[in-house]
Amino acid sequence: EGCDAVIIGCCSDPGLPEAQRAVNIPVVGPLQAAAATAAGRGLRLGILCPDEHDWKTTANWLRSNLRYYGLSEIVGPIRFVPMRSEGQTEDLIGNNELCYKDIEAIFRNKLHDNAVPLAIKMLKEDESNAVLFGCTLWGGMIGEIKNTIDALCLDPIITAVHFAEFQASL
Repeated sequence: EGCDAVIIGCCSDPGLPEAQRAVNIPVVGPLQAAAATAAGRGLRLGILCPDEHDWKTTANWLRSNLRYYGLSEIVGPIRFVPMRSEGQTEDLIGNNELCYKDIEAIFRNKLHDNAVPLAIKMLKEDESNAVLFGCTLWGGMIGEIKNTIDALCLDPIITAVHFAEFQASL
């Protein structure tokens, strides 16, 4: 109540169709917003996700949602970014020993050290010309790296906010 739009806080868009049916305001998922943005610009989208979740399940979930949105044809590869350093065994997701500053630092470092080279490699090997950095924990960080990648780099949060603003303005 009192909101003009809502954004799902995960790039896999969990529960998006159900949430959209439950309310009379726009409900936007970062994946849906990024795929629609790429499609609207005639671009093929590659997606990078942290390897913190079961990657096969995540890839299947993303592909299923993209089919539901009618946007599966514009998405190329889905690749997974290593989030652990050599010798590190503890999980990031669900680790109650880490505070938000620790998680932010880890995600920022892995964005720069692991995701950027993987994005460049993905763009060379595939016909993609846009990249979704597919974790909302990377939200707000993509501006730091977008000039190092020769493609449209989509920030999951910023893209979703703009898409929600657009939807709410209608």
